[in-house]
Amino acid sequence: MEFEKGMPNEEIAIAVRFDRTAPGSGIEAVCRVESGRAFLQWEFHLVLYWKNQIKKVKIPGDAQGTSLGKYWEMEETDGFPDNTPLCRCPESVRLRLMDMQERPVLECIGLLREEEILQSILPQPVLWKGVGNPYLYKAEAILEDEAGFCLDRVSARLALRRVELRIIDGEKQLLLNGNMLEPRMVQYTLPQTGSAVERQRLWTDDLGQLRQLGANCILWDSTVGMPEDANPFLQMCDRLGFLVFTTQEGGGIAECWEIQGGEFLRGMEENQPIPAFRGSGDSFFVPGRTAPTPLFYRYRAKWSREPFVYLAPESVKQMDSGNYRVWCYSNCGKVALYSDGRLFEFKAGELVFSFQEIPCTKPTILLTAEADGCSHSLAIHKSFTKQSPNDDIYPSFQRL
Repeated sequence: MEFEKGMPNEEIAIAVRFDRTAPGSGIEAVCRVESGRAFLQWEFHLVLYWKNQIKKVKIPGDAQGTSLGKYWEMEETDGFPDNTPLCRCPESVRLRLMDMQERPVLECIGLLREEEILQSILPQPVLWKGVGNPYLYKAEAILEDEAGFCLDRVSARLALRRVELRIIDGEKQLLLNGNMLEPRMVQYTLPQTGSAVERQRLWTDDLGQLRQLGANCILWDSTVGMPEDANPFLQMCDRLGFLVFTTQEGGGIAECWEIQGGEFLRGMEENQPIPAFRGSGDSFFVPGRTAPTPLFYRYRAKWSREPFVYLAPESVKQMDSGNYRVWCYSNCGKVALYSDGRLFEFKAGELVFSFQEIPCTKPTILLTAEADGCSHSLAIHKSFTKQSPNDDIYPSFQRL
């Protein structure tokens, strides 16, 4: 780490900086909304540097975190020697909150020595409402010395929200800002290979696919840990409107919590399987295939609000009569199927539309599905269907 010009030699001094690897790059807000006002409690994550040693602390301190106050008292702790001065020790933290138009809406100052909880009230807040309105404030925090000089500065986009799990009418319900939210959750693991740029490009594309799918929650794979891409990934999730959860190691799906808020949500989705975005078996994407599996389109028909239709190639099969059948996934109420350019049949229903006894006299089966201004066409040679008499072109298709 490079210290500021004029600071004491790093061999004999401890420096204090914001922990940019922590959620919010070191800034966290616990939000409570009452009577149209947001009551905010601020928490700050800091890092102490001495020689090659690093110590992380939290303001205010708690039973798990390390208090910063003891370092002013110069007590020996965890390898940091006593009587070691702090480099221009931070006296206070100043925080500013700005809206999406960069207009200041809140400012507060707290003393670090006292370690009191820094609280503030924001009238008429714009709450983060997920994919419908992922509103983000800009928070800027500054560590200042006794003379008011800046020792470190950090900024982050901040979502004001309250996530809870309650029992309502005997059922567990997820609440966002007091309103029930249907969790459309997908398991996701951050890419582990490639350069940082390649990994970011991949998970950015993945999040775009999840948004198209209609998902609103992401279940973090906690067994992989928190890679260096964690903060940029979480920030992107905030911008796109995804709530991020993670399972407790060894606790399975039954215990999960929101990473940013640290609030436990017990029992969520414990009786329902959560689809995996990428992996072997029943996933949206599997190794060796760049196109989504049929499971992706089935969930898109279930979750997406934008009209779409999709003819699944894996479902095309020759029937005993010599005619063919095909399945169509759609979130529309009615679907029209055309064969060789001619209308074959209208069907009403939901999610999965099964068309049977489709005649075809040509070598290639030509199908088109239309519904609510959208369409999808499929051309597949008859010999392709003969390769899979048991519907095993894609193994998981029968389990959809």
